[in-house]
Amino acid sequence: MQTAQKSKEKAKPRGKPIAKGQVLNPGGRPKKTAEELDLIAACKAKTPDALNVIVEIMMNSDKDAVRLSAAQSIIERGYGKPIQQQDVNLTGQLLFTAIERRIVQHTGN
Repeated sequence: MQTAQKSKEKAKPRGKPIAKGQVLNPGGRPKKTAEELDLIAACKAKTPDALNVIVEIMMNSDKDAVRLSAAQSIIERGYGKPIQQQDVNLTGQLLFTAIERRIVQHTGN
C-alpha cells in the first residue's frame, strides 16, 4: 500500500539545484592525453588495412563477422562512428496547419 502511495507522490530532485547561468564544467572538456592521441594515430595508420579487410570480406564472404567487427572498430576509433540521420515527426505542425485552415474557412477570411 505504501509503495503505491510513494509512486504517486512527486519525486524530490536529487542533489543541489543548478542556478540559472551557473557553469558546471568551467574548464571544459579535458584535453586528450598523449596515449589517446597515439592510439588515434595508430588506428588511422591501420585504416587502409582495415578497409582492405572489409573489401576482402565483401568479395569472399565466409561469415567473417569477427574480422569485419574488428576492422570497423579500428575505423571508428580513428574517425568516430558515422552520423545517423533521424526523421522528425511534424504531426504537431500539420495539426496546427489543419486547425488554422478550418478557422479561416469558418470565418470566411
